[in-house]
Amino acid sequence: MGIYITTPQLKARLRKQLQPYWVPDTRPRYAGFSDSRYYAPTGDEIKKFLDDTPLQPTGAFGEVFDCDDYAFVMKGAASLYARDVSKLECGLCIGIAWARFSWKPDPFHACNWTFDNEGQVWWVEPQDHQLHALTTCKGDLTLIII
Repeated sequence: MGIYITTPQLKARLRKQLQPYWVPDTRPRYAGFSDSRYYAPTGDEIKKFLDDTPLQPTGAFGEVFDCDDYAFVMKGAASLYARDVSKLECGLCIGIAWARFSWKPDPFHACNWTFDNEGQVWWVEPQDHQLHALTTCKGDLTLIII
């Protein structure tokens, strides 16, 4: 079973893990947390959510539906899943990130992230639902929201 975590607890844990990936202080960056607490799921719960969530159509849609749009759709799906399927007291700890990642050739990419019950951050590619280790971030992290 996952754990409930307060925003101050989550911020403290994320700060330690994400610090090496942020853009230099001279460039804009933002971390935003909209709720007072979150549900940090187990690895199996994350996989079940990804398996139960339909993939959006893939293809070259340009800026009409690009990587940030996929990330926003997955964040919305996580909120609906927490409410309707898991019946949680608060939202799943799944948010949106913008950075450079090893699995994408794009110089800058939007994806999702999750924080699990064991305290690990994972990147989630919303276009194929694959989980990626924290170290697959190649830097230039400019945005973390949840």
